[in-house]
Amino acid sequence: MTFARHLALQLVDPRGRADRRDFLLAALALFVLQGLCLLVLMRYDAEAEGLWLLPVNLGFVYMAYAATSRRLHDMDRSAWWMPIAIVVWALAGFVAALTVGLVLGADVLAPGQPGFWTVFACLLSAPVTVAIWLHVTPGSDGSNRFGPPSRPDAGQGDRSRHAPPALLPAE
Repeated sequence: MTFARHLALQLVDPRGRADRRDFLLAALALFVLQGLCLLVLMRYDAEAEGLWLLPVNLGFVYMAYAATSRRLHDMDRSAWWMPIAIVVWALAGFVAALTVGLVLGADVLAPGQPGFWTVFACLLSAPVTVAIWLHVTPGSDGSNRFGPPSRPDAGQGDRSRHAPPALLPAE
């Protein structure tokens, strides 16, 4: 399978598995695609807001969902945890903003105010932590309930390449 086809599969098909390298490449590809969309918008002096951008944003959300699903599958976890986590995250954000607004006053939540940045930082801490976890946690060794590893050299062989020679099992 060619690199481009493999990468496209990571972005459109949520089935199967993606090791850390594949997930990182998918994240970089999404970043580049979003940058290209921004350049196109700038080239045509288009506003980067409004309802007309909804299909573009939904496309990026789906591609991120597909890549993250594959990464969770590589760690032998179901992708159904994502919607649950998003609902909990949204409710926590609502409660945090409501609490700050009620305790300190609604004007504290105006953009640029310390309350706004505090709530914003609290809301970003969970997704950043999850992103780091997805990038550093190794996948399960060998085949799991979501299929074989995405690459033949992924899994145990992938980790043993980086282990000090004294820690490698004797052959």
